[in-house]
Amino acid sequence: MTTSISLGIIFFIICLLFGRKISYLFSTNEEIAESVSSLSVLLAFSMLLNSIQPVLSGVAIGAGFQSVVAYVNLGCYYVIGVPIGIVLGYVADFGIKGLWVGMLGGIVMQCRGQIGMIR
Repeated sequence: MTTSISLGIIFFIICLLFGRKISYLFSTNEEIAESVSSLSVLLAFSMLLNSIQPVLSGVAIGAGFQSVVAYVNLGCYYVIGVPIGIVLGYVADFGIKGLWVGMLGGIVMQCRGQIGMIR
């Protein structure tokens, strides 16, 4: 966990510091660069959470909670993350940011559920 959190924090900081410059790795178009830079905070949180979540899943699976992990994963993504993302993205008209926030919410809930299993 310490290694995963450390790497997650390093890439979190990199995404925040170089949010605007990251877009130029893929395109020289100013409009694309602006769109990517506006999403860099969400990318930073994704890097952090997605560095922690697989380790938590692995520990819970290794502890014998395979079926519980599967239900937590399905529930968090399809019952929590996707509906919140659809509501924020389409109903509240936040677009891609709303979809992304919904999925991040699902990952947060997944991490929370897996921490509860491990304890």
